[in-house]
Amino acid sequence: MKALLDLVRGKSVAVVGNAMSLLDSSVDLGGEIDSHDIVLRMNAGLPNTPVPVRGMAGIYAKKVGYRTDIWATAKWFGIEPKDAKLGIFMKLTALGDRHWQKFQETQDQRSFPMERWPMPMERQVRDFVGADPGTGIRMVYALKRWATPASVRLFGMDCWDTVSTWSGKPNTPNHVPNLEKEALRLLMSE
Repeated sequence: MKALLDLVRGKSVAVVGNAMSLLDSSVDLGGEIDSHDIVLRMNAGLPNTPVPVRGMAGIYAKKVGYRTDIWATAKWFGIEPKDAKLGIFMKLTALGDRHWQKFQETQDQRSFPMERWPMPMERQVRDFVGADPGTGIRMVYALKRWATPASVRLFGMDCWDTVSTWSGKPNTPNHVPNLEKEALRLLMSE
């Protein structure tokens, strides 16, 4: 995880989740998100991707920003950010092994390295949350506990309270909403 620590050291970081509230908001947060030194995005929450969103051809980048410096994902979507400096793959299960193989197969087509989330870090985050953590809580934990960014600001990290995400799918059952919300609140108050 040295690459992550080096990228965020002393920088302002926008952590962008994929809650529908970002798209549903009457406020366009893209400029504010992109004003941060580093933009970290989750899963399929990438601007201007071919992922269908309520019948739209892509995600409105003016609402969510244009940049992706770090991409954290728990799944192979067949889409990747073009401008990322680093990718972090979160899935540590047998299903994750199949997805990880896809990332490895496409490495020569990617302009950024993909790293796999380390198991020792997973145990620490799981113990902190009290349940298997989601992608967002893992990344916020890493930023707040291991890295030294100047600041961390969250956008669209309310997926627990939102029926659907940008992918158009309901939030997955592996999340434990109350535990993740409390863990996030504790981390952001540090």
